[in-house]
Amino acid sequence: GYILRNLEVRGLIERASNKLDLRSYVYKPTLSLLSYLGVSSVKELPEFESIKKTLEEKLSVNVSDEN
Repeated sequence: GYILRNLEVRGLIERASNKLDLRSYVYKPTLSLLSYLGVSSVKELPEFESIKKTLEEKLSVNVSDEN
């Protein structure tokens, strides 16, 4: 909680509603964070596709388990 709050206060991430679970939030990088990391898009981050696929698989399993 503290680290996320600190990143949010500094404008490096932003909180958004989770479309899969309206009781929770997801955190997204801001352009300021991407600029600080030296990239212009999240897709330019290392191993983006494999991490994205793993997260989607885990999220879909968790959502399926709750239903």
